[in-house]
Amino acid sequence: MKNWILISALALGMAACSSSNQENASSNIVVEQLQEKGSVAKTVAKFSIEGMTCAHGCGGKIQKELEDMDGVKSTELDFVEERKVNVVSVEFDAAAIDENKMINMVNGLVDGKYKVIAAQRVTTSAQ
Repeated sequence: MKNWILISALALGMAACSSSNQENASSNIVVEQLQEKGSVAKTVAKFSIEGMTCAHGCGGKIQKELEDMDGVKSTELDFVEERKVNVVSVEFDAAAIDENKMINMVNGLVDGKYKVIAAQRVTTSAQ
Protein backbone atom coordinates (compact mmCIF):
# COMPACT_ATOMS: atom_id res chain seq x y z
CA MET A 1 0.00 0.00 0.00
CA LYS A 2 2.86 2.40 0.85
CA ASN A 3 4.44 1.68 -2.55
CA TRP A 4 1.17 2.43 -4.35
CA ILE A 5 0.84 5.79 -2.54
CA LEU A 6 4.47 6.67 -3.31
CA ILE A 7 4.06 5.75 -7.00
CA SER A 8 0.83 7.77 -7.23
CA ALA A 9 2.46 10.80 -5.62
CA LEU A 10 5.43 10.61 -7.99
CA ALA A 11 3.16 10.28 -11.02
CA LEU A 12 1.13 13.34 -9.97
CA GLY A 13 4.30 15.34 -9.38
CA MET A 14 5.69 14.42 -12.79
CA ALA A 15 2.41 15.29 -14.51
CA ALA A 16 2.33 18.69 -12.79
CA CYS A 17 5.93 19.43 -13.84
CA SER A 18 5.23 18.31 -17.39
CA SER A 19 2.15 20.49 -17.80
CA SER A 20 3.81 23.55 -16.28
CA ASN A 21 6.78 23.16 -18.67
CA GLN A 22 4.38 22.97 -21.61
CA GLU A 23 2.57 26.08 -20.38
CA ASN A 24 5.87 27.96 -20.11
CA ALA A 25 6.91 26.92 -23.62
CA SER A 26 3.67 28.17 -25.13
CA SER A 27 2.99 31.13 -22.83
CA ASN A 28 1.39 34.04 -24.61
CA ILE A 29 3.32 37.27 -24.45
CA VAL A 30 1.38 40.44 -25.17
CA VAL A 31 3.04 41.90 -28.25
CA GLU A 32 3.32 45.69 -28.13
CA GLN A 33 2.35 47.20 -31.51
CA LEU A 34 4.28 50.19 -32.87
CA GLN A 35 3.83 52.06 -36.17
CA GLU A 36 6.58 54.02 -37.92
CA LYS A 37 7.10 55.76 -41.24
CA GLY A 38 10.23 55.05 -43.19
CA SER A 39 11.72 54.64 -46.64
CA VAL A 40 10.96 50.89 -46.82
CA ALA A 41 7.83 49.02 -45.72
CA LYS A 42 8.70 46.16 -43.34
CA THR A 43 7.63 44.33 -40.20
CA VAL A 44 10.13 43.65 -37.40
CA ALA A 45 9.59 41.80 -34.14
CA LYS A 46 11.88 42.62 -31.23
CA PHE A 47 12.14 39.87 -28.63
CA SER A 48 13.62 40.48 -25.17
CA ILE A 49 15.12 37.13 -24.18
CA GLU A 50 16.52 35.82 -20.89
CA GLY A 51 18.99 32.95 -20.69
CA MET A 52 21.58 33.87 -23.31
CA THR A 53 25.13 33.64 -21.96
CA CYS A 54 27.08 34.32 -25.17
CA ALA A 55 26.56 35.96 -28.53
CA HIS A 56 27.83 33.20 -30.81
CA GLY A 57 26.53 30.03 -29.13
CA CYS A 58 23.25 31.16 -27.58
CA GLY A 59 22.47 34.16 -29.76
CA GLY A 60 23.66 32.35 -32.88
CA LYS A 61 21.49 29.31 -32.11
CA ILE A 62 18.40 31.48 -31.62
CA GLN A 63 19.10 33.44 -34.81
CA LYS A 64 19.69 30.29 -36.89
CA GLU A 65 16.51 28.61 -35.66
CA LEU A 66 14.47 31.76 -36.33
CA GLU A 67 16.00 32.19 -39.80
CA ASP A 68 15.03 28.58 -40.63
CA MET A 69 11.34 29.39 -40.07
CA ASP A 70 9.16 30.09 -43.12
CA GLY A 71 8.41 33.80 -43.38
CA VAL A 72 11.51 35.02 -41.52
CA LYS A 73 13.66 37.28 -43.70
CA SER A 74 16.54 38.19 -41.36
CA THR A 75 17.61 38.51 -37.72
CA GLU A 76 19.84 40.84 -35.75
CA LEU A 77 21.25 40.27 -32.27
CA ASP A 78 21.77 43.02 -29.67
CA PHE A 79 23.86 41.17 -27.05
CA VAL A 80 25.83 42.54 -24.10
CA GLU A 81 27.42 39.88 -21.88
CA GLU A 82 26.62 41.63 -18.59
CA ARG A 83 22.90 42.06 -19.39
CA LYS A 84 20.35 39.59 -18.05
CA VAL A 85 18.05 40.29 -21.03
CA ASN A 86 19.24 40.58 -24.63
CA VAL A 87 17.30 41.37 -27.80
CA VAL A 88 16.85 39.58 -31.09
CA SER A 89 15.17 41.57 -33.88
CA VAL A 90 13.46 39.59 -36.63
CA GLU A 91 12.31 41.00 -39.96
CA PHE A 92 9.44 38.82 -41.14
CA ASP A 93 6.48 38.45 -43.48
CA ALA A 94 3.41 38.96 -41.29
CA ALA A 95 1.25 37.07 -43.81
CA ALA A 96 3.42 33.94 -43.39
CA ILE A 97 4.24 33.85 -39.67
CA ASP A 98 3.34 35.62 -36.43
CA GLU A 99 5.19 36.52 -33.25
CA ASN A 100 3.59 33.76 -31.16
CA LYS A 101 5.04 31.04 -33.40
CA MET A 102 8.49 32.60 -33.08
CA ILE A 103 8.12 33.06 -29.30
CA ASN A 104 7.06 29.44 -28.83
CA MET A 105 10.01 28.24 -30.91
CA VAL A 106 12.53 30.31 -28.90
CA ASN A 107 10.99 29.21 -25.57
CA GLY A 108 11.21 25.58 -26.66
CA LEU A 109 14.91 25.65 -27.57
CA VAL A 110 17.46 23.77 -25.44
CA ASP A 111 14.83 22.39 -23.06
CA GLY A 112 13.47 25.86 -22.26
CA LYS A 113 16.83 27.52 -21.50
CA TYR A 114 15.75 30.74 -23.23
CA LYS A 115 12.62 32.71 -22.32
CA VAL A 116 11.03 35.54 -24.26
CA ILE A 117 9.84 38.00 -21.62
CA ALA A 118 8.65 40.84 -23.88
CA ALA A 119 7.93 41.43 -27.55
CA GLN A 120 7.26 44.35 -29.86
CA ARG A 121 6.06 44.46 -33.45
CA VAL A 122 7.33 47.49 -35.34
CA THR A 123 5.47 48.00 -38.61
CA THR A 124 7.15 50.53 -40.91
CA SER A 125 5.12 51.93 -43.77
CA ALA A 126 6.83 53.58 -46.74
CA GLN A 127 6.37 57.34 -46.94
